[in-house]
Amino acid sequence: MKSTEFLNEIINNDSPVVIEIQNLYNITPETMKGILQIMYRHGVHSGLLEALIIIGQQCKPYLNEVRYNAFDMFRGSGSTDSWIEKSVRVTDRRTRHMNTVLKQVLNIYFKKQFGGEFRHALFCTGDVRVTGLFGNAYYIFPKGEYTYLWSPKVDDLNYEFGRYRDNELKHDRYNYSDSESTLYSGFVNKHLPRQDFKTTDLPQGLYSGHEIMIRCKEYVGIEWKNDDDKRVAGMQQILKLVGRS
Repeated sequence: MKSTEFLNEIINNDSPVVIEIQNLYNITPETMKGILQIMYRHGVHSGLLEALIIIGQQCKPYLNEVRYNAFDMFRGSGSTDSWIEKSVRVTDRRTRHMNTVLKQVLNIYFKKQFGGEFRHALFCTGDVRVTGLFGNAYYIFPKGEYTYLWSPKVDDLNYEFGRYRDNELKHDRYNYSDSESTLYSGFVNKHLPRQDFKTTDLPQGLYSGHEIMIRCKEYVGIEWKNDDDKRVAGMQQILKLVGRS
């Protein structure tokens, strides 16, 4: 059945799927009808209904914490699906850009200071423009309980280390004949403690546009694209409706 036919049918009938979504989100029948009409008008794939159900059932801690900012956390992905459901590699995550040894040193520091290896995490941001460096943009919804770490002073930890290294070289506090461990030690023990890392105020972290390290087991992602894409514009309208309900 085509998406438009499916939606036309459930708009005019008490579909169990529609009733379940209304109950999960405490959505009024009028709001639900508006959501379905948006889907119908923009040709949004009906599979989004399944994603909304999963988010409503399994992402409540996140929704309760960020409330009206629920649709402001993004991540780049190599996927091209309209929505995704994935596990997070929190113990053996491969390093894409950061030096492996530096990552290990940071994990030791973060675990000691904040209780988790936050370089084994899901890296997100409130600035959708940043995600283009890592793939297609997705709204991110952590499943179940989660922890996070971010800094109002650090936009990206890998870039922050690069700036620290360059500054040390510029002021002759480090040279290439020194061991890397000397540089890593200074970065972790002297520089990071001054960066005001936080494990609270997630909405503020999203507003900052800085890197947010999320420790969770699984997450749901819903595709985001430019507003000139009619289908995705419809999805965004739906998310805003659901977020206000």
